[in-house]
Amino acid sequence: MILKVRDEQDFNLTMKQNIDCEKGFIELLVTAWDKVAHTTETRVFSAEKFRDALDYYRQKEVEMFNEAEAPQQKREFRVKTPLGELRIQAKHGGGDILTDYPGVYVDLIREGCDPEMIACVEYDSHDGRILTTVYDIGHDEPTVIHHYDLDEEEEA
Repeated sequence: MILKVRDEQDFNLTMKQNIDCEKGFIELLVTAWDKVAHTTETRVFSAEKFRDALDYYRQKEVEMFNEAEAPQQKREFRVKTPLGELRIQAKHGGGDILTDYPGVYVDLIREGCDPEMIACVEYDSHDGRILTTVYDIGHDEPTVIHHYDLDEEEEA
């Protein structure tokens, strides 16, 4: 059963629900079809992960149809700690474009103090890896860590 579909000249994005009564399962499939490049990408979610499937569909909408931001997509949240609140926010308020270093900032917010940036975690659009930059008070230079090269397989 098709739940959502967006079909335009260069791209097609579909969210479907598959039900197999004999095997007793329900799954959700989000399929992105690039008509120009002749490629498809399908991601499968269990029925319990409906919210994740919907969020993924919205993320693909932003990427494929070059929209500023998918509706209802959260761009910031906070976590309380004994030292203050950690604020995690998207680097770009208008949406994530793969060529523009998409990622998040992590700030520590303490009462009576200015927010302090602790880290920036982002996709390095130049070399195709995840880049973490960690900032520490008293150090002039941040610590930079590269993770996960998309061209290499992950080691077990």
